[in-house]
Amino acid sequence: MEISASTPISYTGINTGFIKNITTMLNSPVAAVSQVDKLTKLLRITDIFSTIEGGKYDGENRYIHNLETVLPYYPQLVKAINMGDDNALFAIFE
Repeated sequence: MEISASTPISYTGINTGFIKNITTMLNSPVAAVSQVDKLTKLLRITDIFSTIEGGKYDGENRYIHNLETVLPYYPQLVKAINMGDDNALFAIFE
């Protein structure tokens, strides 16, 4: 979802991100289902003791990883911070 949906202030003084977010969910049911799916992953208590095997997040705790994907701003901040170091697009040629 958009960051502007959870920000209280916009540049114009009127936050329309929340309304845009609602219309996106109404127009695209997949957007609404993905948020519900992310929240249901937090109910999987057994994930506390498991780790991700393979891929970009190898060795990371699965429950903490799911929690981080639900937190507002966190995924966007991590992408922005790691943008210069992320060369996953070119890893297919190695």
